[in-house]
Amino acid sequence: MKCILWGYPLHTDTYSYVHEGFKKALERAGHEVFWFHDNDYPEDFDWYLKWVASIIVLCSLAMRAAGPEFRFYDLSFGVVGIALWCWVSVIWKDRALIMLNTVSLFMLGVALLKEFQ
Repeated sequence: MKCILWGYPLHTDTYSYVHEGFKKALERAGHEVFWFHDNDYPEDFDWYLKWVASIIVLCSLAMRAAGPEFRFYDLSFGVVGIALWCWVSVIWKDRALIMLNTVSLFMLGVALLKEFQ
């Protein structure tokens, strides 16, 4: 399994030692570990992330169009897709997108929680 750690590089922050412990434990368990920090994304990481997020949001819309019996799937895909778009917004440091996607994520999360009542 591939695991991603996101934090400051080792010896640059107190919490980096906790990440190092996670990294060693996961590697010892046989997992492949990638450790990124804010300025260390692969060059085209945001490009892939925005397309995956967009496809997931389109799946959510397809579930919505399929009918009310697919509402749970609509909300589930929506939460995941919008959460990924929040991540893209933070990478781009675009405040308007951060606000839009954060509010959307909150609203979809509330609707998803109401499904379990």
